[in-house]
Amino acid sequence: MRRECFLVFAVWAAGCDRQNSDVASHSEDGPIIDAHLHANNMEWVSSVASIDSTWWPRDIPRPTDTDSLREQTIRALAEAGVVRAVTSGPEVGRYVEADSTVIIPAVKIGSGVNLDTLRAAYERGAIRAFGETSWQYEGLSPADPRLDGLWSLAEDLDVPVGVHMGIGPPRWPELTSYRTSLGNPLELEEVIARHPRARIWVMHAGWPFLDEMVGLLYSSPSVYVDVAVINWYLPRAEFHSYLRRLVEAGFTDRIMYGSDQMIWPASIPIGIEAIREAEFLTEAQRRAILCENAARFFRLEATLCRRN
Repeated sequence: MRRECFLVFAVWAAGCDRQNSDVASHSEDGPIIDAHLHANNMEWVSSVASIDSTWWPRDIPRPTDTDSLREQTIRALAEAGVVRAVTSGPEVGRYVEADSTVIIPAVKIGSGVNLDTLRAAYERGAIRAFGETSWQYEGLSPADPRLDGLWSLAEDLDVPVGVHMGIGPPRWPELTSYRTSLGNPLELEEVIARHPRARIWVMHAGWPFLDEMVGLLYSSPSVYVDVAVINWYLPRAEFHSYLRRLVEAGFTDRIMYGSDQMIWPASIPIGIEAIREAEFLTEAQRRAILCENAARFFRLEATLCRRN
């Protein structure tokens, strides 16, 4: 794993306990919406580590208990100027309790999800988005017929669905049912043909399937992407190259910031900084990616993205 993209962590770590004056400096571009946050716990960490943890970024420290992970994540969001965060994971209820204004509850979804339970949770307001999906980790395409019920439910409820596509841990095709090929964004074409009213966002912007991602965005104007993980896990030059192509292809208004911090709260400011440092972005494009596009896609109040 290359490490240069993690060097900015030292800047964050040096100021992580500072007060409000530093919060303002982190929010220089205005409010931010995180389209892809997780509320994980140490059981999740142990489960992933039991498969393979060699891919973990060793240069970014992580909390060692569930409470610290939650507290540090909530603090990192506040310091970065994040005003809303679409959050899924086993601890999402605790995250809502910690900050019900910022946290928008979502639900991780596998192939065995109970649709009646999912509908009930949405209708009582316990969740507001479906995803992150884990189908790729199960060796399933999002177009697998066994998932049609979920897609029909998403259409019926008009709820956004965040689909994990593209990037996954190195070596996992050897160790699990995960298949890189199932992260190809074009796997969604049949879904869209069968469920044209589904509101879909492609997580990780489908990296590394750049041409396929451009093709899907062109052919399916309702699809959005987030740039979670690739904005802090990949080398900075690779992330910028990928982002630049999406922007130059004309899809700036459908790109959303996301962190996918998993168990590394310090990755939040790293990913934001990667977008701020993209010299090919205009100020308007940066604002769209950091806030405005997500406000539109998740149908949040537009005033969230106004600068104070």
